[in-house]
Amino acid sequence: MRTLQSVKSIVEQTISLFDLNLKDKTVLTEAANGHFYITPIIAALAGANVIAIAKDSAYGKSQEVCEYVKEKAAYFGLEDKITLIENELNTEQIKKADIITNLGFVRPIDEKFIGQIKSNAVIAGMCEDWEIRSKDIDLSACTTQGIPVVAVHEQSPKLDIFKYVGLIAVKMIFELGLELYRNRFLIVSRDKFGVVISDTLSQMGAGTSLVEKLDSQNAQLIESQYDAVIMADYSSENKKDTIVLDSLLIKRVTHNPLLIHLAGEVNYNSMKEKGIQCFPKKDGHVQKMSETFAYLGIRPVVELHTAGLAVAKIVLDEKTVKQTLEDIESNFHEHPLVSICNKPVKLTKI
Repeated sequence: MRTLQSVKSIVEQTISLFDLNLKDKTVLTEAANGHFYITPIIAALAGANVIAIAKDSAYGKSQEVCEYVKEKAAYFGLEDKITLIENELNTEQIKKADIITNLGFVRPIDEKFIGQIKSNAVIAGMCEDWEIRSKDIDLSACTTQGIPVVAVHEQSPKLDIFKYVGLIAVKMIFELGLELYRNRFLIVSRDKFGVVISDTLSQMGAGTSLVEKLDSQNAQLIESQYDAVIMADYSSENKKDTIVLDSLLIKRVTHNPLLIHLAGEVNYNSMKEKGIQCFPKKDGHVQKMSETFAYLGIRPVVELHTAGLAVAKIVLDEKTVKQTLEDIESNFHEHPLVSICNKPVKLTKI
């Protein structure tokens, strides 16, 4: 188990890696428990004044969460750098922010919220651009207001954090008591999740097959008794595109019906009733990871959230020279680390 001194060392190393300097900037983010307490700590250690909001949730009462973050901040000597807010932000607090993170308790960043953001602010997506959900952030309203929403290229050489997705699958497999080595896994995915998981498991001696869907036609082709089916399809918000796995087909391609899910639509109770062992023991959803990087430990959270703040700061520096959203998007079009999520509408001249 990591000590706080160990955590501080990881944070300082990662801040140095991304050359993150937030001096004289204000960051609005969430105050959370578990490993996610670290985000306001990262911003404050990088020099920012931080406003961190906690909300009552299934993870705890806002007051308890604020106390938890306050204790951590005290260890790092950052009590004076972090202002903790319970449940509701006011307009003045929102207007102070130079960088706003698209994290749980800050969301939803809707049209009303965006109307209170100052014009030279930047929103940090804290993920890849294709992972942004419309229910979390109104990209159209951000575009109208000229506010960039900035995402991270997670597979860039400097970060390469997407490899952790494969390790999440590895940890799940071990927790289920499977050996992994020489086991066989059928991975259902249409995106990067499946590719990374397949590569990781293969490198560790497992047999893998990667398919975009599991239906009666390809079940006949791959009916060879896998040890488990892995669902890893982040998918889109369009319900017509959602993959729904058939329990009968899972039984057909596995010798001991087991479904491991990292992303995608999974009804846990329905699968259980139909004789499918399902892990984790909860529902899976489109556009949501069943377990986040925090499932592995604090390091991947530190790396991703530091990178998220870093790319937002890079774009914020560009924005201070009064460039338009179109200029900014053009400047970062092929950047190795930065992605602009909201593309400006280009009007066609008549």
